[in-house]
Amino acid sequence: MFFKESELERYGLQAGDVLVCEGGEPGRAAFWEGHLPGMMYQKTLYRVRFIPGYEQKLLIFLLEYLAKSGRFERWFTGSTIKHFTGESFAQLPIPVASNKEQLRIVEEVDRRLSLVSASETQIDTNLKRAERLRQSILQQAFTGRLVPSEPNGELACRLLDGGQKGGKKKSTSKESVSP
Repeated sequence: MFFKESELERYGLQAGDVLVCEGGEPGRAAFWEGHLPGMMYQKTLYRVRFIPGYEQKLLIFLLEYLAKSGRFERWFTGSTIKHFTGESFAQLPIPVASNKEQLRIVEEVDRRLSLVSASETQIDTNLKRAERLRQSILQQAFTGRLVPSEPNGELACRLLDGGQKGGKKKSTSKESVSP
């Protein structure tokens, strides 16, 4: 996206800025760490630049909480695509605690969310393992390796291939077969 020289300061990002989505998934927010110099943001985002003494991550956690708990809905406009207008954002009550308490809250939320993330990773790993196990069991069941075969029985894999004992094909006519 092209920016005029006169827009560089207005739309430029600095380390510590928080970017907040206006539409689509309104309220979703991210912390800009400033790794890439000269980055700019566009009109579908709000840039929040804090005065010293407010922990940026606290705002990100607040917005996530409000969005996921459904408490954010009253701040949105739009019937099909929700929007979080600048007017609504300006009226959103944002709790302010002492710097020390803000840091404690952010550290504890980070600590607990890292435990949740580790649990999610383990759950994903176990779900993948369970799916592989399921496929292995089904493969064994239909290749004759799950349970001992009857001495005169036909392997399921051969039946699935359309073969019968002795390599003969199954009859496709409607003859009755007696036991």
